[in-house]
Amino acid sequence: MPGTQEMLIVLFLAFATIAGNAVFALHYRRVGKPVFKSLFNPRSFPIGDFNAREWMMLVGVFAVSFVLIVLIAKAG
Repeated sequence: MPGTQEMLIVLFLAFATIAGNAVFALHYRRVGKPVFKSLFNPRSFPIGDFNAREWMMLVGVFAVSFVLIVLIAKAG
């Protein structure tokens, strides 16, 4: 596996984890729930309560993740 591909995989994993959690943390802050307690609850799935801004941020995370996946495939 080329070094560029390994670097992109690490970048993808870090971005998807951090940005995805940030979207949910901002949502919990907006609705007034405790952020860290709610993030680690597997039964807490608040997508139905998202506003337009949070949906756009989530779509942005998916779009950037998709671009990174394509770049990973091309680097290999």
